[in-house]
Amino acid sequence: MNRRYVLPLVLVVIASLSLLVGCSKDDDNPASGNKSRKELLLLKTWELKTATSMGVDVKTIIESYMKKIKFSSDGTAQIEGSEGSFESTWALASNDTQIVFDQGTSDEFVVTIVSLSESEFKGKANIEYQTVTYPVDLTYK
Repeated sequence: MNRRYVLPLVLVVIASLSLLVGCSKDDDNPASGNKSRKELLLLKTWELKTATSMGVDVKTIIESYMKKIKFSSDGTAQIEGSEGSFESTWALASNDTQIVFDQGTSDEFVVTIVSLSESEFKGKANIEYQTVTYPVDLTYK
């Protein structure tokens, strides 16, 4: 290869590599700093903002049972819905990607964390309603 083309080619390769590294996926939790997922969950009372299942708004149904969630460091959670309030247990599982409520009981319920920051918590769950299980996307703020 001609020597006068080598230096420009090397510079193009280096520039291309730096663009690839510079354009890597951003952090899912930019506002979270160095807080763990547990610390983020404990920050506030999370209030349901959206709930959809297969493109259908199901917020009213979910609000009946899980309108607000307040996680406590002792492994309990206060859950408030329009049908009443109750206490549950909770724990992080699967490398902190899931929240398991009432683990080991017939009421066990799992929410997979999609994203979590100081201001927003998005999750996915399979929710049974009238004996049918539906996938539900949840957003709490």
